[in-house]
Amino acid sequence: MSSSSSHTELDSRGAEVRDLTWDLACADGALSEIATCWRRSLSRLPGLPPGLPLRLQDSARRIEADARSLAGAARGQAPGPALDLAERFAEFRREVACARTMTDRPGGAEAGDALAVGDALLWDTADAALDRAGDRLLHLLVDIVTPADSPSGPPTAPGSRPRPTVLLVSLNPDDV
Repeated sequence: MSSSSSHTELDSRGAEVRDLTWDLACADGALSEIATCWRRSLSRLPGLPPGLPLRLQDSARRIEADARSLAGAARGQAPGPALDLAERFAEFRREVACARTMTDRPGGAEAGDALAVGDALLWDTADAALDRAGDRLLHLLVDIVTPADSPSGPPTAPGSRPRPTVLLVSLNPDDV
């Protein structure tokens, strides 16, 4: 790879990481507002864990910080950090989906439900941002991880037939 194409690749990856971290920051902001809704609802819903949205916020911030390190990752670089980040992001999405179910009530506030928290649109905002972040993270993984990164080694060995390499990553909690 020439120096100029390598530079262009890193610039492109940097822009993708910037957009990924922006999407994670949007989700972080929505989680902050959800935490406020949950605190205000404690008198009506004492079983609601008010610290959960804050823990999710912390997770989003850690993922965002780690995503920044992918900007300088070169194609063919050890895939471990990128794959670890994808795994943590997928687990984070599952935690967000689980937290959402705690206040996701049919009809909600619009139907006059006295126990509605009023966080449905905030969850929608967080989910949309996380969907975009997942798409961007998957794009980065495909860009960074090459067939030579396969745990079984390079796709071909001298005197053997090429083996297909598949990278299967699910970043959507609905796919689990």
